[in-house]
Amino acid sequence: MASVIHSTLYTAGYRDSVTDKRLPPELFYGSLPEEATVVDIRSHPYSPFAPDYTGSGVLAAVGRWKPGVKEFIHLRALGNTHREGTGKRRTPPVYVDEERGFAELEALLRERRAVVIFCACSTLTFGDPRYRCHRFFVADEMDRRLRGLTITHLRITAVEDPNQGMSINTAPGG
Repeated sequence: MASVIHSTLYTAGYRDSVTDKRLPPELFYGSLPEEATVVDIRSHPYSPFAPDYTGSGVLAAVGRWKPGVKEFIHLRALGNTHREGTGKRRTPPVYVDEERGFAELEALLRERRAVVIFCACSTLTFGDPRYRCHRFFVADEMDRRLRGLTITHLRITAVEDPNQGMSINTAPGG
């Protein structure tokens, strides 16, 4: 049975929602909701040639560019380890530690009322049956677990887009 909560879970990817190219960190972090704690759900926070998306660089970037709440947490337990032979991650996700990860995310949502989970993927993967980003699965699972949870998938882009900053799916929990 889902418990009741009055929180918001945002999802974001640091790849452009239109071009699928890596976003400048000042744009990505600067576009995150002021009230939200930033939670990296990658199993390995590493991005070649992008120190602001790698390990301790994320904490520094949150402090430098994110408006409002400057809190950062790496929740490795919700990282997706399901890969093809080429190394590309695919669906359905296989989490590092599913039970612990979802329990920790639920606790964060109860404590902070607004959390943004992020990884590398753009929103372009939302409808892809093979390569749908695991953060969408995380959001779906939290929606099942927590009645009253509002979920907003953020579209962030560096190009002119009439949907900039808008959600592609806002689902009040159920």
